[in-house]
Amino acid sequence: MANSIKLIYHKTPPADLSLVMDKIREACSAIYEISPELLLVKYEGEAHTLFTAISEATGENAVLIIDTPSTGNFYWGLMNKNLWEWLDENNEGKMG
Repeated sequence: MANSIKLIYHKTPPADLSLVMDKIREACSAIYEISPELLLVKYEGEAHTLFTAISEATGENAVLIIDTPSTGNFYWGLMNKNLWEWLDENNEGKMG
């Protein structure tokens, strides 16, 4: 089974940004925007399936999706508290 938290990097022209975001919002149950081009999402399917949906909708191949581990302490850093809360709420593995 795929991990539900994915890291998405997409590089699109500003004109296509709304189309990319609409497709991501349609497919994902939760989104955390690190920057306009870098997102954490909760998506229950495979990374490849999500990539296909986004790239087919936009005609862009400049999309990278990475599955994150669902258990253990896979992250470390200093970021806005909202990020840690989002991860805790959206990851079934609960990193702690």
